[in-house]
Amino acid sequence: MKKKHLLIFCLIAVLLISLLSGCNSSKQEETAGSFVSEELQIENEGRTIPATLVIPEGKDNYPLVVMNHGFAGSRNENGGFTKIAESLAESGIASVRVDFAGCGDSKADFKEFNLKNNMSDVNACLEYVLSNKPVDKENIGVFGYSMGGALTVLLTENEDNPYKAMALLAPAVNKDEAFFSDIDNQLKEAKEKGYYSLDWFGKELHVGADYYEGLKAAFDIFEKYDNTRDCIVIYGDSDTTILPEHSKAFADKMEVESVMIEGADHGYGMYSDQPDVTKKLIDTVTSFFTNELK
Repeated sequence: MKKKHLLIFCLIAVLLISLLSGCNSSKQEETAGSFVSEELQIENEGRTIPATLVIPEGKDNYPLVVMNHGFAGSRNENGGFTKIAESLAESGIASVRVDFAGCGDSKADFKEFNLKNNMSDVNACLEYVLSNKPVDKENIGVFGYSMGGALTVLLTENEDNPYKAMALLAPAVNKDEAFFSDIDNQLKEAKEKGYYSLDWFGKELHVGADYYEGLKAAFDIFEKYDNTRDCIVIYGDSDTTILPEHSKAFADKMEVESVMIEGADHGYGMYSDQPDVTKKLIDTVTSFFTNELK
């Protein structure tokens, strides 16, 4: 009887060891992939900026892409930005993406969300990465989605900016968009009560006056913007927030390539179950930066 119990105990032990070995092996495979993802907390102007750095594993002197999310979005954009960052890393390109004030994991008040603060936070994160990681400083790109696209244009306005190439996804650069149709009234209310209360997909946002004032000033820059770097503008034929004809017109004005994604609304597959749209977006962004930065 004792021998039987001992045999059963040994069989169970062998089974447990086998299972545990399998788990360890699986964990090793996950951490030994083609990239490493690192979560950062970067201090800037009294704000703690949550950021994610994705690095191609086993490489030095790698290109880098800075990724800017949209209005009230997040650095992951419902997993869409995560997939783009991983695709870039698999092509040997690092990326860093941040949560702007009041977005994603940021603890800052959304009233601090404005173009000036967002630019400062992006610059602080880029400076951190350049100071601490083996980045190829001659091959830095920037990618912006919607309001992040507007921010990206502003980041590349001055000749001494560090960016060699930029990709814009439905950039919010046209003041005639329905998205900005009531901007003066919203600014007036923001000044009167300290913020404008905006219903954003069922969530109430308190938008500060600095956001509206910064955006109005930026429209003048957008109209005069003269691109001097490699660029691509991506847009969807079903986008009713940033109209496709406006994205195409901005690309034509800059005399750069534009890519239309069929069936894409303003979520670009990141907020809907459209695998074809998602794949087209990821492939287009990855291919562009691979060609321009490597």
